[in-house]
Amino acid sequence: DRIGEAMLQDPLTGLGNRRRLDLALGDAEPESAVFIDVDDFKAVNDAYSHAVGDEVLRGVAEVLRSASREGDVVVRYGGDEFVILPQGGPDAALAVADRVHRAMSERRWEQISPGLAVTVSIGVGRTNPAHGAMAAADDALIAAKRAGRDRVVHDAL
Repeated sequence: DRIGEAMLQDPLTGLGNRRRLDLALGDAEPESAVFIDVDDFKAVNDAYSHAVGDEVLRGVAEVLRSASREGDVVVRYGGDEFVILPQGGPDAALAVADRVHRAMSERRWEQISPGLAVTVSIGVGRTNPAHGAMAAADDALIAAKRAGRDRVVHDAL
């Protein structure tokens, strides 16, 4: 059982990994999804070091865990991208996205390294006739990045 669990966990952050996400999704499209991307993460690695970048990713994971509710699926999607599949539909997705954004802005990132500031862009999507929640959340994330980063954008929930 421990080996099976380890295969579903990201070793750096302790969150679920893509396999965990795939299991959670199964054959069904979730009602809503939240995509989170660390803004300018490459610049953190370049300016502060990869060790600091790893600390940032662990800190983001802590924020996501504390902002999510029991039953929400929280995974490291890859690199500096994360996904939350919240229980409770679009309203719950918006609420968790807002909690994550607020907690990220309140966290004292300079405790990791002097001068360090970390923000995230967040996209919230729901299943609709055009496409599924994951694609809608990804589109909303791209819109958040294009709008200047450090914000939550949703797909007209």
